Amino acid sequence: MKPIVTWVLVADGKSATILSYNGPGHRLTLVPGMTFKTELHASRDLGTDKPGRVHESGYSAHHSVETPDYHRIEKVVFAQHLAHRLDAAIESGECKRLVLVAPPQTLGELRMALTPKAREHVIGEVHKDLTHLNPQDVATHLEKVLAI
Repeated sequence: MKPIVTWVLVADGKSATILSYNGPGHRLTLVPGMTFKTELHASRDLGTDKPGRVHESGYSAHHSVETPDYHRIEKVVFAQHLAHRLDAAIESGECKRLVLVAPPQTLGELRMALTPKAREHVIGEVHKDLTHLNPQDVATHLEKVLAI
């Protein structure tokens, strides 16, 4: 009988690793080629202009236009890239279930970027940044989600 493969995405806003879990009695293993990193730039390096101004007609009021947080936008784009890869894995059958491990902000971005079909395969979430841990240490944080 073929095992039900569960992928565990361990991510933050700039790096991610996908681990594989084949069921009780097995260890979490790194999926080859599934380590991702992106370079994040400081917002001040991405947008140096002063905020724009708006003049309301009929009034003498002036308002500044909020400057976008380019640093946050880079993190959103990275989460979308990860979600696209997870969607492809579900579609191709590389994995049957997903566990998402990320800080709350990144987790929200991943949820929004996943397709509805991929969201159906998410069996658990851990709201922590565990990107600095090795696979065996990550396993200790998944006891409530997976039977490790």
